[in-house]
Amino acid sequence: MSDEIGQLDIVEEAFGRPTLRLLHGKYAAVRVAVLRSLFDSERRSIPTEILHVRVGALIDTYRSQGIDTPEGTGRDLCRSWMRGKWLQRLPPEGGSSEVYELTAAAVDALRIVADLSSERMLLSESRLTAIVEAVRRQATAASPDVASKVARLEDEIDRLNAERSRLLASGETEPPSDEVMLEGYINLMDLIGQLPGDFKRVEEGVREMRESILEQFREDGRPLGEIIDEYLVRSSELFATREGRAFDGALGLLRDDALLAQVKEDLDIILNHPFTEVVNPEDLRVFRGTVSMVRRGLTDVISQRSRATRTLKEHIQSRDAIRERELAAVQGA
Repeated sequence: MSDEIGQLDIVEEAFGRPTLRLLHGKYAAVRVAVLRSLFDSERRSIPTEILHVRVGALIDTYRSQGIDTPEGTGRDLCRSWMRGKWLQRLPPEGGSSEVYELTAAAVDALRIVADLSSERMLLSESRLTAIVEAVRRQATAASPDVASKVARLEDEIDRLNAERSRLLASGETEPPSDEVMLEGYINLMDLIGQLPGDFKRVEEGVREMRESILEQFREDGRPLGEIIDEYLVRSSELFATREGRAFDGALGLLRDDALLAQVKEDLDIILNHPFTEVVNPEDLRVFRGTVSMVRRGLTDVISQRSRATRTLKEHIQSRDAIRERELAAVQGA
């Protein structure tokens, strides 16, 4: 029974994490509905007092319709959701008041709900073809056999040359069906939908490092060099994660003007296909704003990293100033 118990332990651990805890329990639907109503890709932070009022108003609306809701005011619920690690309250960054933002766990939970509430395509021949082609590309990349790899590449070159010759001879393209385009779009949306959570996890990791640095500075018990070394090691480890690599890849995209222009053009080509007539307008808006979403995620991470670096620099300067005053006092004695 050890395997069965082990599986139970894995599942219980997963249900104990904030993402699934948000989706579980008596008031899970109410929590998710409120957060989905108030936060989206454009509205990522809300001043604390405003969110308290808006949450309270939504809860009152639900109660007036006879819907069972958790007890408490909007302020009470927001604080409860902070304890659940679904909301985080952040100090003002160039603003006049604190704001609430969703945590990475909450972003992931809302994406799960969005995926489950949208129409999904059933298994089809075109989807199987896409899977077979993806497997073949991965196998080509992974194969240690040079001859086999060359043969696969030559097959692909022959196929592309044949398609090129056909296009030049006929001057006509074979437009993909709406079904094929819709499936490809859904796959892209799955990938795009993971990016906000990835960026948020990196942002939270940098924020945690900054808070750790501040705590160590307050204790003032460790040599400055050790604190700096630990910061550099933790920063390197954070950006070596899957989310960190996504951040680096996105940063490279935004620094490459030609590639960025190509991505925008490709998005427009996809959106101009007739299949979009059956897609939810909100989903299309998110898809159209992919580059802007990536830019915002990068800005948030870079801002947090700058704050952490600034904290380190300010403390070093503060320590140096204190030591200079102490030295001057000794010399003047």
